Amino acid sequence: NAYAANPPDLVLLAHRSTAEYGVGYFGKDKRYGFDLMQWVKTNYAPLWVVGPEPLQTNAFGLEMFIRKRT
Repeated sequence: NAYAANPPDLVLLAHRSTAEYGVGYFGKDKRYGFDLMQWVKTNYAPLWVVGPEPLQTNAFGLEMFIRKRT
């Protein structure tokens, strides 16, 4: 609710595996960012990617999202 009330203009997604905590990549598990990632995908559009798309493979990448204007 806090993000919806004051949405940032940009969101930066950086690749990092958190498998050691038993949750895998951010946004894939209901216990670790799934709802927030769904909110970002609904309200933001990809702006640019550096390297591979983050959180898809073991390769490091960054992705910037920009807020969609309504």
